[in-house]
Amino acid sequence: MTDNKADKSIGRWRWLSVFGLFIATFFVRGSLVSLGILFVALNDYFNEGAGATSWVISISPALCLIIGPISSAFAKRYGYRKVVMTGGVLSFLSILISSFATNIWQLVVTIGIINGRRSVAATQIFRQIAPIMMNEPRQP
Repeated sequence: MTDNKADKSIGRWRWLSVFGLFIATFFVRGSLVSLGILFVALNDYFNEGAGATSWVISISPALCLIIGPISSAFAKRYGYRKVVMTGGVLSFLSILISSFATNIWQLVVTIGIINGRRSVAATQIFRQIAPIMMNEPRQP
């Protein structure tokens, strides 16, 4: 009877972990999509055209698709936790450095490229962890 309780509790923790991965993915992807709200403010503050300002917003989602396989390879080699934690540190640094930006191209590098790398590290790894957790055999 205790084995049955242990199996149920492991199953609950797996589903709770998947729910946590969903919430984390929701916020990471939401932060990328919500950059469009800042478009007009960035245009006004830096006195740049729409084309230059749109690079800040559009390069991060593009990096999610381009760098995804590289992020997966890093995760397999160095471990999921290290890759996600590195992405978090990069995110913090990119937002901190971007607060001192004096022109739009500095934002392209800090928010677009560096913070885009963070989103790749997080979302790609989250997509890999959920199936691994659900397919892991239950221990007797």
